[in-house]
Amino acid sequence: MRPSRPGGEQLPQDLCRIRIPVLMANGDHDIMAPTTLSRELADRLPDARLVIHLDTGHGSIFQYPAISWPASWRFCMNDLTDCPLNTKESAL
Repeated sequence: MRPSRPGGEQLPQDLCRIRIPVLMANGDHDIMAPTTLSRELADRLPDARLVIHLDTGHGSIFQYPAISWPASWRFCMNDLTDCPLNTKESAL
Protein backbone atom coordinates (compact mmCIF):
# COMPACT_ATOMS: atom_id res chain seq x y z
CA MET A 1 0.00 0.00 0.00
CA ARG A 2 1.33 3.40 -0.92
CA PRO A 3 1.06 6.35 1.49
CA SER A 4 -2.15 8.30 1.03
CA ARG A 5 -0.33 11.63 0.88
CA PRO A 6 3.26 11.45 -0.32
CA GLY A 7 3.74 15.19 -0.44
CA GLY A 8 0.20 15.69 -1.69
CA GLU A 9 0.95 14.04 -5.05
CA GLN A 10 -1.57 11.22 -4.82
CA LEU A 11 -5.22 10.98 -3.83
CA PRO A 12 -6.04 8.61 -0.95
CA GLN A 13 -6.83 5.09 -2.09
CA ASP A 14 -10.22 3.49 -1.46
CA LEU A 15 -9.73 1.09 1.45
CA CYS A 16 -13.37 0.16 2.08
CA ARG A 17 -12.85 -3.15 0.27
CA ILE A 18 -10.58 -4.37 3.09
CA ARG A 19 -12.95 -6.55 5.08
CA ILE A 20 -10.70 -7.92 7.80
CA PRO A 21 -10.22 -6.45 11.28
CA VAL A 22 -7.15 -4.21 11.52
CA LEU A 23 -5.37 -3.29 14.74
CA MET A 24 -3.24 -0.17 14.54
CA ALA A 25 -0.94 1.09 17.31
CA ASN A 26 0.71 4.46 17.25
CA GLY A 27 2.66 6.66 19.65
CA ASP A 28 1.38 10.19 20.09
CA HIS A 29 4.92 11.50 19.40
CA ASP A 30 5.58 9.30 16.37
CA ILE A 31 7.35 11.37 13.72
CA MET A 32 7.60 8.51 11.19
CA ALA A 33 3.84 7.82 11.18
CA PRO A 34 2.14 10.89 12.65
CA THR A 35 -0.97 10.25 14.72
CA THR A 36 -3.11 12.39 12.44
CA LEU A 37 -2.31 10.12 9.49
CA SER A 38 -2.97 7.01 11.59
CA ARG A 39 -6.38 8.40 12.54
CA GLU A 40 -7.09 9.16 8.90
CA LEU A 41 -6.13 5.62 7.89
CA ALA A 42 -8.21 4.06 10.68
CA ASP A 43 -11.21 6.11 9.62
CA ARG A 44 -10.88 4.82 6.07
CA LEU A 45 -10.74 1.15 7.08
CA PRO A 46 -14.16 -0.42 7.77
CA ASP A 47 -13.11 -2.51 10.79
CA ALA A 48 -10.09 -0.78 12.31
CA ARG A 49 -9.08 -0.29 15.92
CA LEU A 50 -6.56 2.44 16.64
CA VAL A 51 -4.59 2.55 19.88
CA ILE A 52 -2.67 5.72 20.68
CA HIS A 53 0.06 5.19 23.30
CA LEU A 54 0.73 8.42 25.18
CA ASP A 55 4.23 9.89 25.52
CA THR A 56 5.77 7.44 23.05
CA GLY A 57 7.26 7.52 19.59
CA HIS A 58 7.42 5.04 16.74
CA GLY A 59 8.16 2.01 18.95
CA SER A 60 5.16 2.43 21.24
CA ILE A 61 4.27 -1.27 21.27
CA PHE A 62 7.75 -2.03 22.60
CA GLN A 63 7.61 0.72 25.22
CA TYR A 64 4.30 -0.62 26.62
CA PRO A 65 4.48 -4.40 26.09
CA ALA A 66 2.41 -5.10 29.22
CA ILE A 67 -0.50 -3.29 27.54
CA SER A 68 0.08 -3.83 23.85
CA TRP A 69 0.79 -7.59 23.76
CA PRO A 70 -2.27 -8.72 25.77
CA ALA A 71 -4.46 -6.27 23.85
CA SER A 72 -3.07 -7.61 20.57
CA TRP A 73 -3.75 -11.18 21.67
CA ARG A 74 -7.34 -10.35 22.60
CA PHE A 75 -7.79 -8.60 19.28
CA CYS A 76 -6.46 -11.63 17.41
CA MET A 77 -8.69 -13.95 19.43
CA ASN A 78 -11.65 -11.70 18.59
CA ASP A 79 -12.36 -11.08 22.28
CA LEU A 80 -12.80 -7.35 22.59
CA THR A 81 -15.30 -7.44 25.45
CA ASP A 82 -12.74 -6.68 28.15
CA CYS A 83 -10.25 -4.89 25.96
CA PRO A 84 -9.45 -1.16 25.86
CA LEU A 85 -9.64 -1.45 22.07
CA ASN A 86 -13.43 -1.79 21.95
CA THR A 87 -13.78 1.72 20.55
CA LYS A 88 -12.53 3.19 17.31
CA GLU A 89 -9.69 4.81 19.22
CA SER A 90 -8.25 4.39 22.68
CA ALA A 91 -5.52 6.39 24.32
CA LEU A 92 -3.33 4.28 26.60
